[in-house]
Amino acid sequence: MTETPSWTAFIKAAEIAGPPRPSLAWAKAKRTQMKVFDDRVEIGSWTLKHSDVTSATLYQTQSGIKNRVFEIATPDQTVQINFNPGTSPEGHLPYPIQTAPFPKGLAVFRIIFWLFIAAIITAAIFT
Repeated sequence: MTETPSWTAFIKAAEIAGPPRPSLAWAKAKRTQMKVFDDRVEIGSWTLKHSDVTSATLYQTQSGIKNRVFEIATPDQTVQINFNPGTSPEGHLPYPIQTAPFPKGLAVFRIIFWLFIAAIITAAIFT
């Protein structure tokens, strides 16, 4: 019999510690399902036991365009997770989740980056 997770979400995850920041690790990030079980979280081939978690932090913007990065830390591994809009791990994990402000510089960087990409696409279409 196969164990059924209590909650799943499609995510992008990378091994990064500390506040969210631009990193090439995000370019190589796992795009997979995060599965929450009674005793662990599985993210692709990574397994994070609930009993090993030392901290869980949800970095999020306070206003404007919503940016959210969730970090789970154990003594051996720290994983940052980017959820699809409208998805949140809150209420699905057996440990407290601290909230922290999303770094403003990174939020501005993301807006400028996407405006730049939109400008390139627009120029390509209309030239």
